[in-house]
Amino acid sequence: MATPICFFNDCSNPVDGPGAWKCQAHKHRNRCLVDSCTNQMYARNLCIRHGGKRQCGVESCNRNVRVGDLCSRHAVSVHTKLRCNEHACPNVARKHGKCVRHGGGKQCKVSTCHTHARKDGFCSRHASSSQPLILLSPPPSVLDFEVEMNWTLGEKPVDGTIVMDPQGNQWLDEMNFDIVDECLVGLPFLVVL
Repeated sequence: MATPICFFNDCSNPVDGPGAWKCQAHKHRNRCLVDSCTNQMYARNLCIRHGGKRQCGVESCNRNVRVGDLCSRHAVSVHTKLRCNEHACPNVARKHGKCVRHGGGKQCKVSTCHTHARKDGFCSRHASSSQPLILLSPPPSVLDFEVEMNWTLGEKPVDGTIVMDPQGNQWLDEMNFDIVDECLVGLPFLVVL
């Protein structure tokens, strides 16, 4: 003989025992009072389809309430969040009345990067950098490629160079460059010009 399955809509679990009509997962659930309805009761002894949820407060709208007394369609028209100031932009404003796409979010701490900051003040490209140091401003005396290449390969930079860790937490100025040289040997690092 075939094992009977649960009464509720879209449930294919076997019933909880002999003479039962609900499975173990639904044994504490009640059914909708409307005849031939196999949905679970939501409120007022009815399922959502048969009126268990409140209806939208706008006349002639029979959708279910989502925000306050309104359905999702009508709640949009009275939504309190400000929209981006750019023409025809539907996005929510984040900063200075603009969305992230139009410059309303925080920018990456790297001086020449204009990407939205996502982690610790850096964009996803610079936050996930495996490089130990980021040079924010090269010294003005570095003008030709040869000097710049020697500098990246471990030669001591000119005084006044500002170096910071990838998370931007610690600024290092006039530091012991012998320690930096040991860290940089064989490792490329980003020079932002």
